Amino acid sequence: MRNDPANAIANVLDGEAVKLRGGNPQAAFYVLFQPGTQMAPEPDAPLHGPAKYHGMHGFDPDNAAMDASFLIEGPGIPAHRDLGAIDMRDVAPTLAKVLGVELREAQRPALF
Repeated sequence: MRNDPANAIANVLDGEAVKLRGGNPQAAFYVLFQPGTQMAPEPDAPLHGPAKYHGMHGFDPDNAAMDASFLIEGPGIPAHRDLGAIDMRDVAPTLAKVLGVELREAQRPALF
């Protein structure tokens, strides 16, 4: 399926590659689609179609076009600090810390 351009598959990562990139360690593989497409939401639909959303699962996280912004401001937040590129897994523990909530399952520490 990957070799057929009509399927818009950019890459297929095996389970080990998924783990190395911080993905679900229980995944057997990930299918990464070409930008501008998205995987069909129903099993009986065509494999992919035009993207309806900006920001969706199923794309290569190494593609800079998939980057997002993280802005935070308020009491206890360091002012004028550039966090640079962060891992999306940093967001939940950071917000939990700001809210004063414990997030025992967090895989990473708060950003500040």
